[in-house]
Amino acid sequence: MKSLTLIIIVCCFFSAGCCLSKRTDAKYPAKVDGWKDRRGNGFRSLGTFVLKKGEITDNGLIQVEIVDIIRHDPCGNYGTSPSVARAKIRFRRVSDQKLLCEEIFGEGSSTLFGGGNVGYCNAGVRDLGVGGIGVTAINEKDEWVQFELGGFLDE
Repeated sequence: MKSLTLIIIVCCFFSAGCCLSKRTDAKYPAKVDGWKDRRGNGFRSLGTFVLKKGEITDNGLIQVEIVDIIRHDPCGNYGTSPSVARAKIRFRRVSDQKLLCEEIFGEGSSTLFGGGNVGYCNAGVRDLGVGGIGVTAINEKDEWVQFELGGFLDE
């Protein structure tokens, strides 16, 4: 009976495998510019930000809010959405608080708003000068997101 119990425990331990791995949260960045328009190397940055869950920033035209932090799934397949931490981010027009977009973005991801196939996040956000978002880091424990907003060079 002891052997059977030991075998079951060992099998359960090894079947969990990578599910027992620990995630290391990102450290808070030393420098965050906020809304600071920079251009260089064929790219335009509207600013870099760190916001906690529930926090909002705006530039007078567009408002960005971190709605939720979605913890990674240590058992998710590497490279798939559940295997990385994600953030639900909301974009609103400041003038009338119209919801322009609310999407989930993964840590380490970059999303361009636009192109030929204009979707839910693309049209309204692009109209206010935001061309894309890059989520640099997510801290699950302290519930903050570091991200950069990109703009258009022709503006």
